[in-house]
Amino acid sequence: MQPPRYSEITEIAGSHHKNSTNVRHIVQEELYLLCKKNDVNNANATKKARNMVDTEEFRRGLDNYFEEIDNKNRVCRCITFWSMVIFGVVTTFTIIMVQVFVNNGYQEFDIPVGFVTSTVNGIALAKSPLMNANDAIVYDGRDIVVPPKEKNALFITTSSYEVANQERGTCLGTDRCECLSPDQTCSQCAVGAAGTSGLYTGRCVKVSPDNTVPEDRRCEVTAWCPVLGYQHFQESQQGTIDPSMNMENVDALSVKLTVNTRFPKFQQSTQFNISTTVADLFSETVPGNDATKSSDAFTKSSKKGALFFIQFTYECDLDHAPASKCRPTMTATRMDDYTESEDGAQRGYGFNTVDYFSVPGKSTLSRRVRHLQGFRFIFDVTGRALKYNDGVLLTTIISGFGFAALAFVVVNEARLLCETTRATGKKD
Repeated sequence: MQPPRYSEITEIAGSHHKNSTNVRHIVQEELYLLCKKNDVNNANATKKARNMVDTEEFRRGLDNYFEEIDNKNRVCRCITFWSMVIFGVVTTFTIIMVQVFVNNGYQEFDIPVGFVTSTVNGIALAKSPLMNANDAIVYDGRDIVVPPKEKNALFITTSSYEVANQERGTCLGTDRCECLSPDQTCSQCAVGAAGTSGLYTGRCVKVSPDNTVPEDRRCEVTAWCPVLGYQHFQESQQGTIDPSMNMENVDALSVKLTVNTRFPKFQQSTQFNISTTVADLFSETVPGNDATKSSDAFTKSSKKGALFFIQFTYECDLDHAPASKCRPTMTATRMDDYTESEDGAQRGYGFNTVDYFSVPGKSTLSRRVRHLQGFRFIFDVTGRALKYNDGVLLTTIISGFGFAALAFVVVNEARLLCETTRATGKKD
């Protein structure tokens, strides 16, 4: 049998084994198969294949084969090498520099634990449209701040309405009805059923003047009388005048805020005091701090109240100065302000307060109910304190080299895809 030429074998090996680079094994296998076709003696075929592989001609051919592959991949490997060096160095340098100098990767941090207390001073004049101008009531900070002290919160009354003396009894409530006879039980005011103001007595009473269309009829209830909402309606003269007392000069009230903060990990504390006015606090929530817009918005908001969120943010570098020298930045946001298309609670803020007392000569208990509307400020303390730490710096550097190793892997995978794994084979 005439042995096949080297070029023929490499072409066969390359076409059948495109993903393999063990050429000696491939050629030996192909020789064995070719010889086996012409010689049924397996031992003889194996011997002939081994003898050919061990020849000087085969070794030279094998060297030429790999040399051809190396020549084809020389440019690819050169580009890959410099890409790995540049990409690795740049990636490592960038990551370490960004982490260390931009993200403070050499410092550990601690979250502050803090709270805000407030004090309000000054006077306001309480007036109602139903009062004479000279009958205005002078209120000070203790009257309009309810409750007097809160942690991380402050409420300042801008409008109030009260029922000074409520007693348990029977009176008209706020629920409307349409029954025409007050002497007969009305199904809309079923006896014993609970309404918005109290328990129904079964009577439906007309409260509007004669010849008024449409008539106003209300369910009679057993409750604290007179009912707050119904009395407000009566005094408002059918809704044309609001009898609530509005506080004037509230915008000029002085407000002192004390921010007490501690960083427990570093065992350092700080206190920040700010003196301002209600108007200035309100203006912080107006975009651009526009004075005209702020004044108009203040007037409108004082009627129904408003809810604000004020945040004090610390960014303290304890390597340059102790926590006692650190000052927070303040941001303010109005929380109850929303567009008509958004879902949310009714704009404004208010609540009721109740005071119970006994009247001399009466065995029953009486109470005073006040509906207060005003500005509610919610305070929060956040931020961080930073301090140098060897362990944090070492971790940052190691993580930077880890990214560099990942860069090397990516570039090397690109090199493997770029390189050729077989030669064409030289013709003899």
